[in-house]
Amino acid sequence: MKKFPLRLFFFALILLLNYNNGYSQNKPYIDYGGLNMARQAVNDKNYILAYKYLIIFKYTNLQRLKSNENTDCLAKLNNQIDQIEEYLLQNYSLLDVKKIRGFSETQIDSTFKARSQKIIIQNVIIN
Repeated sequence: MKKFPLRLFFFALILLLNYNNGYSQNKPYIDYGGLNMARQAVNDKNYILAYKYLIIFKYTNLQRLKSNENTDCLAKLNNQIDQIEEYLLQNYSLLDVKKIRGFSETQIDSTFKARSQKIIIQNVIIN
């Protein structure tokens, strides 16, 4: 007889903790793995890797955040990531920016070659 109230108490406590931690069906479950990896990369002063992990965090949680009640949260997250991107890219050249965004060396080289040929052709036509 004494065990039943104790079981009921722990059952209610587990339900309350699960509800407060966001495991209920009414709240979206957000995976903070990418955010934690980004924080670790910032602590290691590897800011490019931190930016990549922030993007991973954003896009892994995008579907979960797209509900009507979470639009403000998603807008704030977008603004914060955009501000971080602007800050991180202030000290990098266009070549570094393209590398960060995932372009390979051959793609970058072909783009710069095509661009330089276009500039040479324009200079010849003007002169």
